[in-house]
Amino acid sequence: MSGGCPHNRAYECNDCTEARHAAEHPELVDGCLACKLGTIQVSQRVKPKRVSGPPSGNHNEWERGIPTDHRGVPFLDSTGTVIGVKKYAENRHALEAERRRLHNDPAPFGAAS
Repeated sequence: MSGGCPHNRAYECNDCTEARHAAEHPELVDGCLACKLGTIQVSQRVKPKRVSGPPSGNHNEWERGIPTDHRGVPFLDSTGTVIGVKKYAENRHALEAERRRLHNDPAPFGAAS
């Protein structure tokens, strides 16, 4: 690779490099990096099988009008009816404080406090 090739005087072009490599050893050689690079193939297992689309269903709680927790369970008031988004937004701080208190309460459900 001293001095380049007939196409380029500064360095050897890709076509001349491949021709020189093929002339040096036409069979695959284990220690040759160029032979190894020429045989790299991607397995079918790493290719995606299909393209996933957008999630199905309505996941926008504000549009649906029912606020939910991280599990998707709607919030209920003291009577057991579902709380709407407007009522939850107006009383958010008090409702979240009560939820934190219940979460950190050491007494199990059904035990008298």
